[in-house]
Amino acid sequence: MARSKFDWSSLDRSTLYDFMYEARNKIVGKQLTIDEIHRILSTQAKKYLPIKTKMIKTAEQEHGIIYIGGCYYGDDDKNKEARFVEICFSYFVWDHMLKITDYRWKRICKVFADTVLHEIIHIKQYRSRRWKDIPGYESTAHLIKKRKDQNYYGHPDEIGAYAFNIACELYDRFGSNHQAIKRYLDSNQVLRHKSSSYLRYFKTFDCNHNHTVIKKLKKKVISYLPNTVIERPFKTSDYLTY
Repeated sequence: MARSKFDWSSLDRSTLYDFMYEARNKIVGKQLTIDEIHRILSTQAKKYLPIKTKMIKTAEQEHGIIYIGGCYYGDDDKNKEARFVEICFSYFVWDHMLKITDYRWKRICKVFADTVLHEIIHIKQYRSRRWKDIPGYESTAHLIKKRKDQNYYGHPDEIGAYAFNIACELYDRFGSNHQAIKRYLDSNQVLRHKSSSYLRYFKTFDCNHNHTVIKKLKKKVISYLPNTVIERPFKTSDYLTY
């Protein structure tokens, strides 16, 4: 499929949220099969964006919850493939039917928006360096899973992308009160919450404020705070149009 012109820099958090929210009447309050739900989500996501979607069924998540993740395929982008961003919708393997509440639907829309923005950051990272790999983080953790998680979250590209997600989450909580955000990042308040991007990082690196990855993450989050107002990670379209 030939690549069409698309401006990734035009997308902001509210626009992406609205793209998905548009399907509300098709899904909220209705008892639907997982296949029906996925078809609605997939169709809506691809209605406005040149992306691929994927269904995942796994036992490694909470019953009744739809998880959303993403992947940027740099080689496909480099080779000028039409669709090089994939959004994955993950379902609990033994869920057959779900009824999504309005609260849960709003949460899905927000996570969808944040996931797409995460991948847009990866697009710019790779394009700006002509798709060259950069050194990652080498964990010395004893457990294999811990080492794998630390290698992933410690990579500079992931720090850069998750930092914007965290900045947005903190903006939702504290607004433009940057001092409150800084105090929150330097405290253990995040441990009181059930889930967040910052909580995943903090736990992955042993709740250690002095860990090099956590220190780099905090610095990057702070640098992104001005961008939370415009709801996009970058103020220019450099590397994000073709």
